[in-house]
Amino acid sequence: RNTDKTYIQMRMLNTGKGPAVRALRAQADKWDYQHEMKHTIEKEENITLRQALVDRLVIEDGVCKGVITNSGAIYYAKTVVITTGTFSRGEIIVGELRYSSGPNNQQPSVKLSEHLEELGFELRRFKTGTPPRVKSSTIDYSKTEEQPGDDHPRAFSFDTVEMMLEQLPCWLTYTNETTHEIIQANLHRSP
Repeated sequence: RNTDKTYIQMRMLNTGKGPAVRALRAQADKWDYQHEMKHTIEKEENITLRQALVDRLVIEDGVCKGVITNSGAIYYAKTVVITTGTFSRGEIIVGELRYSSGPNNQQPSVKLSEHLEELGFELRRFKTGTPPRVKSSTIDYSKTEEQPGDDHPRAFSFDTVEMMLEQLPCWLTYTNETTHEIIQANLHRSP
């Protein structure tokens, strides 16, 4: 539902192949998606929203009963769901530069990660490979291939009855042998 409200392009992928490999792709406005989702949660009657950096879990008799935040606040709950995403011991890597952070300079969840290890959980790191952000005015679009959205976009939700038709195009680029050489020569620098 949220994607259907905030998308800037909707496109069915692999349409030249059989139905089993087709996939609906949405490009959503990151800012609008985040704020629309927050608004959706805030207006839900049975949810009390608290936003904080969690450092520890409250464990009683082997059962998680709540959380302790970095400010010392304790919240008890019937159920605790941990959704750290890329924040668990988050690290930003730009070339040779590495520093502790979550996406967009948000705080990483370092203490919670350490606490989970104390509780016996094994944590692993996954590389997300966030694409670089570039300013549109710096792109030579004559060297790209325009990829428009579908003429009749499909919805992600069965509840969506009306889709907006004005969409932004995506722009494709391709690698070449020179690009491959640069990558191969610098693989030792990649996380």
